[in-house]
Amino acid sequence: MRDKLQVQSIYFFRPLSVKDAFVFYYKDYRDEDAILGEIFPFNISKHPIVEKMYISGEDPDDFERISVKNYLNNGKTVDLVYDYMLLKADGKNSVILTVSFFASDLEQAIFDEVMNILILNVLCFVSLGIIVLIVVSLQFLRPLAKIQKNVRDYTSNKDSAIIVSSLAKIKSRNEIGRLVDDISSLTVELEHYTNETAELSAEKAKIASELSLAASIQNDALPKNFPDDKKFKLFALLKPAQDVGGDLYDFFMLDDDHIALVIGDVSGKGISAALFMMKVKSELKASALRGSRSPKEIITSLNEKLCEENDAMMFVTLWFGIITISTGEIVYVNAGHEYPIIKADGLFEINKSRHTPPLAAMPKVKLNEEKINLKPGDTFLIYTDGVPEANNIDGEQFGLDKTLEALNENPDSDPEELANTLLLRINEFAGDAPQFDDTTILCVKYFG
Repeated sequence: MRDKLQVQSIYFFRPLSVKDAFVFYYKDYRDEDAILGEIFPFNISKHPIVEKMYISGEDPDDFERISVKNYLNNGKTVDLVYDYMLLKADGKNSVILTVSFFASDLEQAIFDEVMNILILNVLCFVSLGIIVLIVVSLQFLRPLAKIQKNVRDYTSNKDSAIIVSSLAKIKSRNEIGRLVDDISSLTVELEHYTNETAELSAEKAKIASELSLAASIQNDALPKNFPDDKKFKLFALLKPAQDVGGDLYDFFMLDDDHIALVIGDVSGKGISAALFMMKVKSELKASALRGSRSPKEIITSLNEKLCEENDAMMFVTLWFGIITISTGEIVYVNAGHEYPIIKADGLFEINKSRHTPPLAAMPKVKLNEEKINLKPGDTFLIYTDGVPEANNIDGEQFGLDKTLEALNENPDSDPEELANTLLLRINEFAGDAPQFDDTTILCVKYFG
């Protein structure tokens, strides 16, 4: 920095005392030369740096700023900066070189130096930023752009082989490389999952179609032509909880004066329950139509048959009865099923009787045969446990009390209206709660 300053004066001198100095050479800004060997007044105490050099013999790297009047005889006060250098250090025989500059020149030089350093730093910072940007672009941005393009392409063609092959061209050993590996693995797994999902959807659709067909077959197996003559009127309905269910109902004439009624509930739900239900229904009807036998004999034979071929360990609760149309007498067996409901004196009431165990639960079971005598105008109703055990969203059950309330709203209604009213009240009670069990109702009104 010193080599950029304009020298105003230069001289060599040796301090003789704290007040005088001996001049070897002197040249100042007025172009006046000092006489060699001239002694001139020089107060060292006013020059701390020279004093320090004179006393201690040290060569400090400092400047000394002095205001000079009448500079170049123009009446101005100008600040000069003196720079000293110890040429000879020999106690008080030290020789000092003194050079002076304009203070403003020194300040400008300092400013220029600072600006140069600042500009250099800015250039270095910008260069470093450009280098970092290039590195980031090469190492991260471009690979990320390629990854993004491949992901977009994959969403269009759904071909994992293409994206894996394309991603393999992105070479990186940092996080980008691991990201590429993860995306490649993800697309392969996603395609595998998509294919499995498609297969499962197709399989589910096939099962749904088969279930719909099974439900149709099961529904077609239920009798729909309900008797309606002068002596009695009959109606039944079945609402499965799933596509197919394990509830059953049936009725068929044994002869001109006897009709058989059956309602049952197979353990479990779904296809297995439906198949077992169809077996029970067919075996029961075949057993009943073999000849004139009592309900007890028919159900005993049915139980033995079901126990012989029951590797699935299923069972069925069953109510089976035979009505003598001319007299109104019902002879029945209740194998673990719900109690019947009868309207005999104006209102519906529960008709409790002895139960026996469900069928197919054990062989050689002892069955009880019960009787009910219907009078003209009486109504007889049997049902499965889907009626009293229907739940609402709070877990409460519909129960037998509400069942009787629904039937007694219009107790003289015909069987179809009674069954539909009861089902309507169950649905209102359940609300948004899913149907837990199959619901089956069979109702007979006897005219005599």
